[in-house]
Amino acid sequence: MSDSDQATDVPNVPNTATPAYPKKGTMTEQRKENLEKARAQRKINLETKKYSRDKRSAAEIRAEEEIQRRAEELAGKKAEELLAKRQLEAELEELRAWKKTQAEQQNGSGKGKKADAGKKKKNGPKKKKVKAPPPSDSDSTEYEEEEEAVVIPKKGRRPTHPTGPAGIDWIYSYQYPPSNPVVTGNQETWTLIPAQNSSTVQKYTSLGNSDIVFTIADSARLIRTHQMYLDFTVVPRLGDGSVATGAQAVSSEQGVSRCFNKITISTGSATWESFDYDEVLAVHLGTGMTEGKRNWLKITEGFGDTSAFAGGARRFQMAIFSSVFTTPQALPIVAIAGGIQLTLQLAPVENIFLNAAVTSFDIENPAIRACMITPDPSFVLALKAAIAANRSLWLATSEIRQFKTTGLNSNELQITCGLGSYSSVDSIITVMWDRPTYANRANDRFNRYSSSGLREWGIEINGMTQPQQRRFRNAPNNFETTMVTFLSEAGSIWDIDQVVQMPSDYLANYYAKHFRFGLCLQSLNEQHGSGASTVGAATPNVVLPVTFAAPVTSDLQIVTYITCSTWTEIKANYVDLWRVAPFQRAQTEEKIKP
Repeated sequence: MSDSDQATDVPNVPNTATPAYPKKGTMTEQRKENLEKARAQRKINLETKKYSRDKRSAAEIRAEEEIQRRAEELAGKKAEELLAKRQLEAELEELRAWKKTQAEQQNGSGKGKKADAGKKKKNGPKKKKVKAPPPSDSDSTEYEEEEEAVVIPKKGRRPTHPTGPAGIDWIYSYQYPPSNPVVTGNQETWTLIPAQNSSTVQKYTSLGNSDIVFTIADSARLIRTHQMYLDFTVVPRLGDGSVATGAQAVSSEQGVSRCFNKITISTGSATWESFDYDEVLAVHLGTGMTEGKRNWLKITEGFGDTSAFAGGARRFQMAIFSSVFTTPQALPIVAIAGGIQLTLQLAPVENIFLNAAVTSFDIENPAIRACMITPDPSFVLALKAAIAANRSLWLATSEIRQFKTTGLNSNELQITCGLGSYSSVDSIITVMWDRPTYANRANDRFNRYSSSGLREWGIEINGMTQPQQRRFRNAPNNFETTMVTFLSEAGSIWDIDQVVQMPSDYLANYYAKHFRFGLCLQSLNEQHGSGASTVGAATPNVVLPVTFAAPVTSDLQIVTYITCSTWTEIKANYVDLWRVAPFQRAQTEEKIKP
């Protein structure tokens, strides 16, 4: 007998009495009498039921049938609710298991898991589930409201950011905040955000490298980052101040993004992002667009159109390239005291206009056009209350580091980039160009990245060497570098054509104008923060051993761009940028406590 069969409420006590059953085929008189009485009583009961059924009115019968129908409907609804509840519990259990796996992978070992789990169970934040009205453009959403933060994961999706131990609050997504049930119709409002430091004329000149500053703030709305752009007019000026036209106003193929040589995104004294806007975009735009997008940018940004200013001044609508504004989220500016400051520094005139006749250019009436959404007031109040109570709000961002070097009259170089501690190094990309050639203003700086005779290369980071065996090769008849560079970015060899778009005249354009080499350690199909870690490394540097076909002189300019995942923490009175993931830092600090 199995254990389950023995586990009953009645003790298994043997019956020692011997029952006196009649022999087979015999029946006592008393038993016969009892059977006759039972049959008679059964007959009386049947007659009574039939009589009472006949006496009921039609209204009573209908009422009883209606009650029975409602009872069946209620039972069905309860069954559906129970099924939905079980499905939700299964999804939450799967999410918890996934979070646990991510934390274990970050730890590198399973030590202390039981203690951490017990601590979470005892001291972790209490949760209550709140049903949110379904947004108009998404599925029904359920979010969890914690004592320490407001967490809104989209139903059926894994969070876009990793999770941490108890006491560290994460906000997974603002893509679909709860809609306002009071507002009818479209809850989206297009808003114009003028430059903060604009004068009455709102004109900025390239003479003196002027800065254009925008402050993005709102007390009740969130900004939809995928629906915003910079709207401005570019006016090329001749030496006498008149407007340049025709062949005099020939411009870079990169378009108006070369008007800005630096972008900075900050809050108060804290800087989220700051990088060379024109150069980073030049590396990206060379191969990262489909033909349809190229044609679209030709209209909106003058991309690929050297005669964009043939008619003189022209107004453009340019997307803002930044990790803060390129993620599909509704940016919670309601929780950021003082809002976000966006600063664009104007580049010198030779950066965009190739003819020496143009001595300057003006940016007139710049403004940000953005789509703002109005969520449910309870959502905004809960978010503000959490921040006011010294809770943390976390956003996924990125940081671009730039390292410059030159040739050393040798055909072998070892490029060392002093990076520091980062939880996730996402990509390492290197470009090269000849300095004397592009000191000439007539040569478009957008088309300057050549292979420069590169033959072999590799990457060393935190004791890991890529590749493990021989180095990656590059030659006029060997395209391994091109394959591995873009394959690591796409994440799948079957999707390269959807991510990378080469010019039609491949060899002439790519190898002479848009060549780059490197590795993406976090592909497009991987989540934020899943790149290579330099935390705890003896020397947290990135080293690139490269070999050329012939010695390269100091005229060869070499720039390495390293992109790293960061986490932006928003508190009531400050904003902090974390290069080491908060959960990883918390675990490290826990280990070194006495």
